[in-house]
Amino acid sequence: LKTNSDSEIALHLYNEFGTQCLHHLRGEFAFVIWDERNELLFAARDRFGIKPLYYSNYQNTLYIASEIKALLAAGVPSAWNHQAFWQTENGIWDSHLTMFANVYQVPPGHFIIASRSGIKLQCYWDFDYPLINDFSSKQAPSDYIEQLRYTLDEAVKLRLRADVPVGCYLSGGLDSSTVLGIAAKYSNKPVKAFSIAFDDEAYNEEFLARETATYTGADLDVILITQSDLAEHFSDSIWHGEMLTYNASVTAHYLLSKLANNSGYKVVITG
Repeated sequence: LKTNSDSEIALHLYNEFGTQCLHHLRGEFAFVIWDERNELLFAARDRFGIKPLYYSNYQNTLYIASEIKALLAAGVPSAWNHQAFWQTENGIWDSHLTMFANVYQVPPGHFIIASRSGIKLQCYWDFDYPLINDFSSKQAPSDYIEQLRYTLDEAVKLRLRADVPVGCYLSGGLDSSTVLGIAAKYSNKPVKAFSIAFDDEAYNEEFLARETATYTGADLDVILITQSDLAEHFSDSIWHGEMLTYNASVTAHYLLSKLANNSGYKVVITG
């Protein structure tokens, strides 16, 4: 390796395996590689689409970026995609569309190959659910429990490997508490955790979050968010998210992310 960045791994994997390199990657990613030798562009997004990746084919030029606003700044015309608005309002999620006409997402688990012969979008991973009548896949409940325990444990352990500090988001719920507990087990120092407190007790889970942090030995930072905070930063969260939202939870998470970033954390894991 020539750098201290884990992103360099993707380049070496591509040199060795080509597009099959994606099957050797775990976690969240979105990247673009220009293959000068073969004169093609290779762009890929992680299996669950955690990292954003957008593209547009405008006037025989392929534009690709991690934010829609970058495509618009580069010259792609801005116009609303009325079909996407209608689908989103009616609970239909199309992983390819965006709110902007002629601007598309690389769907989760897909990659793009672009060359002089054209642009090809291809799926490299999808969910593989067993059929309900596939009795060969049925196991005892204890087997499912042990499989879930092992898989979740391994997933958290792997995501603690990073070239930057890794923190945790924490609420009062089961998911984030479980992730923090596993992270604490594999960390040689207190895990940095970030949580939200609301001024409305009906939504406030601060007490449970502090209880979990104490039990796991985590170093907890809590941000108090008021109704005024949500109203003041609502438009900022929409600008960054580049999608429709139905409530202020997106704004609350935006403010929580600002807290983590201001504390020096670019990577967090959460339930």
